[in-house]
Amino acid sequence: RFHRMVVDLLEISRVHAGVDDRDLEPCNLKDLVEHVLESRHETVAIDAPGPHPVVRADRRRLDRVVANMLDNAERHAGGAVRVAVYRSGSRAVLEVDDAGPGVPRELRTQVFERFSRGAKSGDRSQTPGSGLGLALVYEHLRRINGEVRIEDRPGGGSRFRVDLPLAPDTPDVEEATPSLGG
Repeated sequence: RFHRMVVDLLEISRVHAGVDDRDLEPCNLKDLVEHVLESRHETVAIDAPGPHPVVRADRRRLDRVVANMLDNAERHAGGAVRVAVYRSGSRAVLEVDDAGPGVPRELRTQVFERFSRGAKSGDRSQTPGSGLGLALVYEHLRRINGEVRIEDRPGGGSRFRVDLPLAPDTPDVEEATPSLGG
């Protein structure tokens, strides 16, 4: 746990170094998420109706965003039950759904603050996290003009939704709508 916290603290300090446009590259969001899921041996399938969105991002940071969202679902809700990637207007959307207890509305912004552990704050016996994972998600996305928010998942649980601008040279096409599954 200490090792993970040190790694997270180092990552937070790198965040403040900023993002150099030279580090940004076109990333097929579906392929990136698929790679993260495969590397983690996750069994949840990706709901990714075409066309797959392309974003300009620092691939390493975006990998970390996806991994931290999956870690959060695992730690607090028994794992992800749905991962979706799709286009919505001029935005790329990534959703990670869980079937856990959900996140109370009053904590939905607080959980993105450093060292926040939501309702478990102060209770180190149940949750091994340091409260930095979602703070990193927020910071990494902010650096590439992305946003993250928490919604209620249809059927119970939480939906963590990431919105990112599409890469500038992405052609306009009809958007695809994922199933609400879960």
